Amino acid sequence: MTGYIQGIKFPNGEGTATRGSAGKAPLRLRNGRIARSFDLSGKRVLDVGCGIGLYSLYMADSAKEVVGIDHQTSRIAVAEKTRQMLGVQNVTFRVADIRDLEFLKEIGNFDLIVAWGFLHRIPDIFTPLYNLSTMTDAFSLEWMTPVFPFMRRASVAYHRNDVGILDPTNLVPPGHFTAEELSSRKLGGKSGYWCPTPFAVESILRKCGFGGSRILGYGEKLLAERIYVMKHLAQTAIRRSDATYARVHMLVERSPGSINFKFKDFNEAEFPTWDVAGRAYAGQSSSS
Repeated sequence: MTGYIQGIKFPNGEGTATRGSAGKAPLRLRNGRIARSFDLSGKRVLDVGCGIGLYSLYMADSAKEVVGIDHQTSRIAVAEKTRQMLGVQNVTFRVADIRDLEFLKEIGNFDLIVAWGFLHRIPDIFTPLYNLSTMTDAFSLEWMTPVFPFMRRASVAYHRNDVGILDPTNLVPPGHFTAEELSSRKLGGKSGYWCPTPFAVESILRKCGFGGSRILGYGEKLLAERIYVMKHLAQTAIRRSDATYARVHMLVERSPGSINFKFKDFNEAEFPTWDVAGRAYAGQSSSS
């Protein structure tokens, strides 16, 4: 590990990284475009499962404050080193377990909670959403969902068929985490435990007083639901007993309109000048 995010150009030239892994390009583009499209003026943001902190740093440009949390110490160390080298002052990174109610009380309330790549990695999707819902009026969620016609209208959740391990403690075999992280039995892993439909997630949050939701898009290109479903129907017969899966972005708000976007089309979002990899993937000039 380099100790900082790959593909970042620091102001003093120190540690200028390579373009980064091409395998990360779709994720970087999809999540990055949404992160850069939020209108976060004056808002406080919590980034749950922030990993190495890239999207927390993306949102720092427009947010009043961003708090990024992750259960892996090594990832937070990378995020913090990158933050320091970029000179970003309004982002804080913390090692934390969101099941720790005292910690949640300590960090306070937020205008927006971002949780990307999170729901399909935890065995209990109810408790974290219930707990976090007391701290915010808006969620930005991204996760793995089943794909079949009218999927948004079905309140179901699948176990992915292509995942060999469904560990109720959500801990993967030795090698993925350090011994310290495994012994702490914290959240995280690659178990692919639950894959709920958007309507299932809406149903949970409706119980918590959230009244509006917007699907921001499916897959790498953030396609509309109808287009994404038709694309899959053209390739294979989709049955509820044999679901395929897609990544979906959804914004859920207590009062619709609390979170706005700077652009009508996410493709209009400019990547930070310091993100050499993101700008290259997006076809943007690194000098602009």
